[in-house]
Amino acid sequence: MRKIIIFSYDGSKFYGLQRQKKLRSVQKEIEDALTKVFCEEIVIKASGRTDAGVHAINQVAHFDCYTEIKDLKKKLNE
Repeated sequence: MRKIIIFSYDGSKFYGLQRQKKLRSVQKEIEDALTKVFCEEIVIKASGRTDAGVHAINQVAHFDCYTEIKDLKKKLNE
C-alpha cells in the first residue's frame, strides 16, 4: 500500500534531506522512525531535496508498506 506523508523540519542539525553515508539526514531519520513503527524496512521517495542547514515546510514524500497503522502521526512524533 502506498502512503503519502507531508512533513516540515528545521534543517539546522541535518546535512540535507537526502540520505548520506555518514552524515545525519532528514530522510534517514524519517526512514528509521517509519521502519520502527511498521516493523518493516521503509524507504521514502521525496518530491524534492534540501541542502545542509535548509528548513522545509510541507515537504511531500511517499513510501510503500504492507501494514496499516492507526495514529501514525502520533506514533512518529513519539
